[in-house]
Amino acid sequence: MRKSSIGFVTIGQSPRTDVVPEIMKILGEHEISYVEAGALDDLSREDIERDLRPEPGDIIYVTRLRDGGEVKISKKKLLPLLEKKIRELEKKSDIIAILCSGEFPDFESIKPVIYPDKILKGIASSIGYKGRTAVLIPAKEQIDYAREKWSTYFKDLVIIPVSPYTHH
Repeated sequence: MRKSSIGFVTIGQSPRTDVVPEIMKILGEHEISYVEAGALDDLSREDIERDLRPEPGDIIYVTRLRDGGEVKISKKKLLPLLEKKIRELEKKSDIIAILCSGEFPDFESIKPVIYPDKILKGIASSIGYKGRTAVLIPAKEQIDYAREKWSTYFKDLVIIPVSPYTHH
């Protein structure tokens, strides 16, 4: 019997050795196989910094490169690359999980796609908490975006920029 397979797609470069092994421990690494792809896999740091650099007014996403370094990219420039990798993973997996909590459009896919943002919003909407809530984000440039995104669910928000990649 063939194992079910999950395709992990990151907005950065694969493999995501900092995340996927931990997820697989939870899912059962002996029962499920996986494959990874990164939207930036085919690009060098120089390509990324030149071609995906955020412009004024762009939504900024922060991600990890294969070497462990971080890079800030434009969401709108990222989307076609991410969609291409989802298409590639459709051929290799039964379900696809996006490894980013950012907001994304519903990508056309012949396989189910897991959107962590939608899961987190579902959880947030079910919490009746009125106290102070902290939201961690990877870059100070995302403070206004995060406040707009989460203020629907939490009224007393503290937005804290702390990179999971550079540890500050």
